[in-house]
Amino acid sequence: MATAQTTGVPIAGDKLVLKRNASGQARLLFLSRDPVIPLPGEAVLDDGMTLEVFALDVDPDTGDFRHYARLLATQRMWRHRVGRSEAFRFGPRMFPSRRETKTVLVKRDGERMTLRWVGMDPGIEMDDALGSVGILARYDVDGRDHVICALFAPSSIKVDRPGKFVAEGALRPENCDFRFPAAPPPGECGVEDTFQVIQERIFDARGCTTATCHGAFTTNGLDLRPGSSHVSLVDVAATNASAAASGKKRVVPGDPAASFLSQKLRGQLGPDEGTAMPSVGRVLNTTELDLIDAWITAGAPQAGEVEVAPCLHHEENEPADPLLPPPGGYQIVLTGPTLQPGQEEEGCLWVAAPNDVDFLTGKWEFSLNPGTHHFAVFEWNKDGPPVTGRWNRGDFGCFSGAEFGNSIAGSPHAPYYVEAYPAGVARLLRAGSYLGLNAHYYNEFHDPLDVKVWINIHPYEGPPPKLAQSIVDVDDTFAIAILPFTVGLFPPDGAPRARWTNTSDSTWSVINVGGHMHNRGLRFTAWSADGSKLYETFNWAHPNQRYFTPTLDLPPGGHIDYECAYDNGVDRPVREDTAGNPATLVFGVSAEDAMCILTGQYYGQ
Repeated sequence: MATAQTTGVPIAGDKLVLKRNASGQARLLFLSRDPVIPLPGEAVLDDGMTLEVFALDVDPDTGDFRHYARLLATQRMWRHRVGRSEAFRFGPRMFPSRRETKTVLVKRDGERMTLRWVGMDPGIEMDDALGSVGILARYDVDGRDHVICALFAPSSIKVDRPGKFVAEGALRPENCDFRFPAAPPPGECGVEDTFQVIQERIFDARGCTTATCHGAFTTNGLDLRPGSSHVSLVDVAATNASAAASGKKRVVPGDPAASFLSQKLRGQLGPDEGTAMPSVGRVLNTTELDLIDAWITAGAPQAGEVEVAPCLHHEENEPADPLLPPPGGYQIVLTGPTLQPGQEEEGCLWVAAPNDVDFLTGKWEFSLNPGTHHFAVFEWNKDGPPVTGRWNRGDFGCFSGAEFGNSIAGSPHAPYYVEAYPAGVARLLRAGSYLGLNAHYYNEFHDPLDVKVWINIHPYEGPPPKLAQSIVDVDDTFAIAILPFTVGLFPPDGAPRARWTNTSDSTWSVINVGGHMHNRGLRFTAWSADGSKLYETFNWAHPNQRYFTPTLDLPPGGHIDYECAYDNGVDRPVREDTAGNPATLVFGVSAEDAMCILTGQYYGQ
């Protein structure tokens, strides 16, 4: 395990200027000569580094920060000398932002240090007076994450009017533990389908659709996966013997009190009616329970918004529940960096496999803190051992030591997920191997977020199994190109679809398939060789897998075709280049870029 260390350094600010030019674009200049600013050492000058700058509009009444605008993220820096001065410049961004940065300079001149930052369009609303403004910058120095902050309070402000703000001589704040307001109270939900919200925010996100719960290997005949959940719930008799004897149905349209679903979720059960749900993780909160009951009261519609249904808040930054170590198996815990609000990071931590002898696993279980785009486990395939126990920022897909895209297990969402193999199938973990723990997180919350994941590796039980392998098909994704202000297909309309083919001399049995896209992805669809649809998802952030029961058999030469639909500037924000101009959406590792990758698992005969 590795834990990133963070040091908060309050600094004094010499000057802060925020103003709009004639074209309406905002410009921000921040200057500090505080001698406590930490600077890089010689050992890291050639390493990738990250600098992030945020502008904060402070509410003078509460001290909370009303706007938290991400201004810069970069992973390049270089050094130069001018006389006695030694300057460290940060340059082109790897995680693009819509905020253009002109100059970032950290300079040492004898004992005097200077942080100078000039940025365009800092994202602070300037239609009204601001009250006060703060600066928060985060960057890596000698393997430590440093946070520096400055606060220009009302006493330091020279000009504060709509469109222009000037402050000089800010004092150091007591600390960098800035407060951020809670999410605003919900208003109109603005959703098209209330049941879709229940599907994504409750059934999917709470782990109800995992294979061993109400997914591929459905428990008690209840399938809560997208496309199956509504027909499995509404006007369907409960299968619990005691509930069935009482004539109960899972969902009785118009009557939540009589609906076995509501009773199970609220724990209002009679003798022999089983246990409350969900059986793993936190119980549903009051708003989630009221949402389901409002949907049932409105007749349990499959489509359309239930106007009286409560609106769900955005996902809360609530730590996940730790898992108990599995009997006969192994547990690994990833403790990664702490991300500040607005910060995105992907990285990899290599660990030695926990098994001393070859180990067959029949199930992976994950508990994840919120904010994850994906979590994946990779196997080391390079010569010699990796450096273990160190979080490697920017090691996308554990590419430093794994075949790109060849994950052996993973979770598409938080807070809980189970990946299980069918009866008679297992994954082999070889003794003496190394595992890469790959996490991609984005902190959309108002407070710091810890990257943390518990991984349980359960033992396989049964006769000698077939050995699962990963579907790896990445050859086509590198050619993605969606022009600005268009919605387009990849591969383009009229071109052959992307294809994963059985290149062996024997049949491959496909266990499951899924699709991986990024945040402008609208749809991922896969088809069998006869043209029938195998899989489809419209959720780029938390895509479900489709498990085949029985397995989908591909003979030699058999294939699965697939495509992605992307929106580059029609309904979703247009991709921008480093100068802020609309750009073609192409393949890349950030969620701002694009991917179209078929995922899944299979075994050979």
